[in-house]
Order: sequence, then structure tokens, then C-alpha cells
Amino acid sequence: MAVLIALLVLNGRLSAALTSVVSKGFQMLVSLFHLRKSIDPLLESISENCYTRGLKINAVNTIDIKNMTVNVSEQPLLSDINISLRRGESYAVIGGIGVGKSTLLKTLVTLHDDYRGSIIYNSLYDAKTIDRHAFSDCVVYLDMNSTFIKGSVFHNFYIRGVRHKERIIQLVRSVFSSVNIDYEFLFKTDISQIPMSSGQRRKLMLYMTINEYKSLIILDEALINLSPEEIMAIRKYIAKLSPQAILLIATHDRMISNMMPNVIKVDNNTAKLIRSSTVKVITN
Repeated sequence: MAVLIALLVLNGRLSAALTSVVSKGFQMLVSLFHLRKSIDPLLESISENCYTRGLKINAVNTIDIKNMTVNVSEQPLLSDINISLRRGESYAVIGGIGVGKSTLLKTLVTLHDDYRGSIIYNSLYDAKTIDRHAFSDCVVYLDMNSTFIKGSVFHNFYIRGVRHKERIIQLVRSVFSSVNIDYEFLFKTDISQIPMSSGQRRKLMLYMTINEYKSLIILDEALINLSPEEIMAIRKYIAKLSPQAILLIATHDRMISNMMPNVIKVDNNTAKLIRSSTVKVITN
């Protein structure tokens, strides 16, 4: 009798253990099913997530604009744009007032995003699927409204990536040739309290913002109020510091457009390359 009771107890324990194993196995299968259902949408959109989260573009080497139409207030401003921009090339962007030069340039760096068609960076990244912060460290966009931040001259240089004190002093002296550049001027005085002309302001902003890490430099009427000599000096500075950068200068100044090897004309609701140093341009 004792043996029978022992066998029954053992059998009960085995049954309970087996039931527990089966139950846990079933729960695991259910959990795996729900986990798979949760992961599938992520896997399906993995390319988009890779583009928008954690991506870092160290240099913009090419920009291919394909069949692009740019809208303003939901109405087309520019259409049928097909242009390729290449590293180491400089482009003047010309056209009348209000034709869309600034809007085109803002669109290239996703500061304006109402457009159809595609903007492809480095033959790989579509501007519509990446955050502009992914390439912000290698891009300069300056226009007439670009301003300093609150702080000293040194602070303004430093926050924009120019951090060598001797280089900063040299650049500041080239802008303020008749001013004593001392500790107070460079480190203590708020930049808004420093008297300067509009030309000095533009030169200082350019020198602060452009450095050897910039591979796409866009100057949207940022050279206004500068003399031909100052413009030439800035062109040489950019060529020396960032020789492989893509440089785009929007301008009404014929002298500037004449010195550029490539010219993009914005006119008649489109933009076309009308002069090129690398490809044959066919004009009607």
C-alpha cells in the first residue's frame, strides 16, 4: 500500500511538472508570436530608420537633383530641375529678384521642404528620408540675415567649430585692421557691443562659419557690401581651407558670376546649368 501511495504521489508530481512545462512552452510561443508582430514593422522600415536616426554624414561629395518641382504656398515656383553638383566645384546662382534663388538653395539643405522629385546626397541618401542634422556639421548656409549668437567674439568662433586661438586672432585682425585685438576685445566684450560696418559683419560671419570640415558651402547673397578685393580674398580663403567643397554663391553681382567656372541660372520658373567646367552645356 505504501508503495502504491508513493507511486501515485510521484505520478502526480510528474504530471504537474509536465503540465507546467507545456504551459510555459505555450506561453513562450505566444510571447514569441507577439514579439514577432511587434518587430516586423520595424524590420520593414529599417532603411528609413537607419536614415533618420543615428546617421552621420561626414561630407557631402555630390548632390543630384532629379525632376524637382519646388512649391511655395502649395503653388509651383520652380519646376523640371535636373542638376548635378560635384565636390571641388564652384557655382554661381544667378537670376532676377524674387525668381526663387534663395528658395532653391534652402531646398538643397532641407530648410525648405515643400518640393517633389528627389535630392540625392553622395548618390545614396535621399533628402526626404534623412534629418538635416545628419549632415549639419559639414554644411554652411549663410544669407543676409545670418546673425551672431550672444557672447564674445571667441565664443562665436568656437561654437561654429573654429577653435584655434592663434587662427582666430589672425582672422579677427584681418577684419578689424585698425583695432587693438586684446583679451577684453576677444574674450570679454559681447559681440553685439563691438562697432562694425555691414561689410565687417559679413566678413567676420564668413570667417567664423567656414572651416576645413565644411564640404557644402552656400552663400546666399552673403557677399553684399564687400569690395572686389575682399570677395577675392574670401574666395581664396575658401579654396585654401576647403578645396574639395561644393561652393554655391547666389548673387546679382556680375563680377562674382564671371569669376565662377559654373553658373546656374534661375529664370522662367526653372533652374538650369548654363555654364560648366566639366560638362558640355546645350542651350536653346
